[in-house]
Amino acid sequence: MTTELDISPTKLAATLGAGLLALVVVLSLLAPSESSIDLERLKDLVADGKVASIQVSNVSIAARLTEPVVLEIGGQRHRTQSVIVSGDIGSDEKLTIEQWEATGLSVVAVGSPPDHGLQEGLWVGFVTLLLLFGLYHLVTQAQKHRRDGSPRQHLDEARADLDAGRISAEEYERRASAISIEM
Repeated sequence: MTTELDISPTKLAATLGAGLLALVVVLSLLAPSESSIDLERLKDLVADGKVASIQVSNVSIAARLTEPVVLEIGGQRHRTQSVIVSGDIGSDEKLTIEQWEATGLSVVAVGSPPDHGLQEGLWVGFVTLLLLFGLYHLVTQAQKHRRDGSPRQHLDEARADLDAGRISAEEYERRASAISIEM
């Protein structure tokens, strides 16, 4: 014997909305704080006097800006206080440091990039986890529909019962309302 959950559509919508809002907040907190740019764009920022300091590692150059700047990256505008140039910065780290010091900036050599990789790894891991949960949900729903039938089949059965006179119009509306929540 199956029991039907009587969930208000308003309560369901509010719960789903709050869940989506929480998801957006978590994703924005896990997103890297630096905006990724190319080396030429960094040189332009240095020439404009908008860079306060630079951190050089073997895999990236991170720069703190003197004030928040709006950058257009991939067709979208981002307001950022720090930028990062990822990838191989050159064969000689000391030469790279000297080149940036020649511009009059404070340059620091770091062994690894400043927690950019960790944040990006957490973000990618979180999104992967969400995708796995979504895939699990799809598989379990497919198994449930294969075993018990889909909501559309239940709605068709309720309509057939109404047409055959086995249930009243009120009972059909109640079933249809419960089934529409599943859909």
